[in-house]
Amino acid sequence: MHRSLSRAASLCLALFVCGPLAAQDDAQPTPQEAALAVTKAYVAKLQEKDAKAGLEASWSFDGMCQEIFGAHYTKMSKEAQQETARTIFEVLLPTMTSPEVADLMAKATYDGFAAQEPKDGKVRVTFTVTMPGMQPAKQYYWLREIDGSYKVVDVANGMPEQAISKALAKQYEQHAAEATPLDFVRLMKR
Repeated sequence: MHRSLSRAASLCLALFVCGPLAAQDDAQPTPQEAALAVTKAYVAKLQEKDAKAGLEASWSFDGMCQEIFGAHYTKMSKEAQQETARTIFEVLLPTMTSPEVADLMAKATYDGFAAQEPKDGKVRVTFTVTMPGMQPAKQYYWLREIDGSYKVVDVANGMPEQAISKALAKQYEQHAAEATPLDFVRLMKR
């Protein structure tokens, strides 16, 4: 009986001592840590000349369309939203996978990664990219949690005010009366 109590006591002690350690292993990353990890994984794909896989894994084109088109997008049918998001991806893909851009991205250096506290549901990640023969440029990526993981929904080169969503939203507003977001991105694809 004494041996049974010893085992029980040892088991309880192990649970109390090891339990918190196991819980620490299961701790979820902060939004900043998660956003940094996604951004770095995307950059790694660029360095491997696999921008397509990076875009597919790290970006949300649905989220990007929400940023660009706002209420115009959310009023669309689910099918039209999906086609709009797929078309935005198809617009970016040829540029990102062109041999010249792929070479530049693979040879570039990326450093100074930092993430800010979430604001308006997004984490802003900044880093510096230096392409061969060019001056360093500050990059801004905004990531939002979508279906349990962080995804890129907006980007800017140089200054945060130059976010792609703002530039495209401004262009779209000039055509919103006669064109849906899907019409607009189809024109971009041509």
